[in-house]
Amino acid sequence: MTPEQFDAILEDVRSGTAVRRAIAKQPISPNDFYKLCDRDLEARDRYRLARDAMQDAIFDEMLEISDTVEIGEIVTTTEVPGKDGKMTKQTKRETRDLVERAKVKLETRRWFLKVTAPQKYGDKLDVDQRVEHVMAKEIEERLNDGRKRLALVK
Repeated sequence: MTPEQFDAILEDVRSGTAVRRAIAKQPISPNDFYKLCDRDLEARDRYRLARDAMQDAIFDEMLEISDTVEIGEIVTTTEVPGKDGKMTKQTKRETRDLVERAKVKLETRRWFLKVTAPQKYGDKLDVDQRVEHVMAKEIEERLNDGRKRLALVK
C-alpha cells in the first residue's frame, strides 16, 4: 500500500465514509490496511484520529438529515375483492416526505455513535453522590442530644 492510498482512505473516513467502503475504492485488501495499522504506530494514530473525525462528520450528517425534507414516492399495494369476487391488486402511489426513511437513518447513526464513542455521544447518566462525613465525636454529641430530648419528653 502506498502512502497516497493510505492518505486517500483516511480522507474518506474523515468525511464520514465507512472504512470498508473507503478501502474498497483503493486497489488493496482490508487485511493490508489493518496490518499496516497494527504494525505502524503512526498509521494507527492517524487512523484513530480519522475515526474521531468520522464520528463528528456523522453527527453533522444527522443534523442535515433531520433538517432536510426528502421527497419520494410511497407505493402501497393491497389486495381487494374485485367485482367478480376474485382478489385483485390495487396500487396506491403517494408523493410525500420520507419520514420513516429519515428515522431509520438517524437511528442507525445514533446507534453507531453510541457504540463507537459512548463517552462523547452515549447516553449520559447524571450520578451525583453527596456523602456527609461525620466524625465519631459529632455522632456521639448528636446521640447525647437526642437522649436528652427523649428524657425531657418522658
